[in-house]
Amino acid sequence: MADIDDELIELAAECATDPLRWALHAYDWGRGELEGVTGPRAWQREVMSDIGNHLKNPATRFSAFDAGRGLGSRHWQVGRDRNDRELGAFDLR
Repeated sequence: MADIDDELIELAAECATDPLRWALHAYDWGRGELEGVTGPRAWQREVMSDIGNHLKNPATRFSAFDAGRGLGSRHWQVGRDRNDRELGAFDLR
């Protein structure tokens, strides 16, 4: 099992600035729940590629894309206990 863990750690380090590569290699595309799915959707690939380019460029790496506004701009986290019972929802904004 350690070999698999080591491989995942190495892959994660190699993909630190390449979310598309991570998505392509970290998931078991075409099997199980992903049967018939060959990878991320076209729009997801485009967004991950844009994010990767942003992260790879030292001039933009630490600058924000944009702040959220309007619908969907709040970030919610649902707390759960060890038995997967919901403890409550927390606004992280």
